[in-house]
Amino acid sequence: MTYWNIDTTRMLSKTFQYWKSVSIYDNRNNKVEEATYNTDNELIENHTGAARVTIAYDEQGNMVETKFYDRKNRLTINEVLDFAICRYKYNSHNQPLEEAYFDENDIPYNPNMKGYHCIKASYNEYAMIKSLEYYNDNDSLCDVGLLNGNYAAKIVNEYIDGILPCVYLIYNANEDLILAEYLLYDDNKNTTAIGVEVDYRGNKEINYINTAIGRLTYSAEEWDKYEKLLTERYGVEFD
Repeated sequence: MTYWNIDTTRMLSKTFQYWKSVSIYDNRNNKVEEATYNTDNELIENHTGAARVTIAYDEQGNMVETKFYDRKNRLTINEVLDFAICRYKYNSHNQPLEEAYFDENDIPYNPNMKGYHCIKASYNEYAMIKSLEYYNDNDSLCDVGLLNGNYAAKIVNEYIDGILPCVYLIYNANEDLILAEYLLYDDNKNTTAIGVEVDYRGNKEINYINTAIGRLTYSAEEWDKYEKLLTERYGVEFD
């Protein structure tokens, strides 16, 4: 791709900060390199702060490594993605097992936009995700913000017959259970209720949303630090 002025002279893209982008592909049509150039046809750092990216694949065609370089062929942090190297691992079914980030010195790195160095996944025999774990650059579990507003270091899923989600557990970096969601089904495998259990500093609360009749039924329990039940509350709230 190239950018030109109206008088047909070369120009740098105001958005991407290069004149020309050149991509190289392997014999399986996988992109293995992309580089950007200035109007003198010299390597130039683009809007990401990198001038070149290389991509490696395994024999199955899975991406296993991405590296970013500056115009002097030195590893550099991509300022948009916030890492210099990303490496991936897969299982025998080509499912991603691990994704890890490294800095320009090839040292484990926590990108600011992600908050973790590595994410690891496991699967059951039906290829459903059993667990996700987030690690920092010290190889310790770390809390990461999720799209639903929760923070988690580990997520565990359980299934009925291996494929129907029934339990969703969230743990913090200390491996304390902080949230549990339960799904109930009828004989036709339609969701009939969603249960949520929250544990914050000894206070436990269980809520069930009855999806069939459209109302919220709940029970709430308070426990002391010795796990002794203090109070129980029950009720129904209509939408």
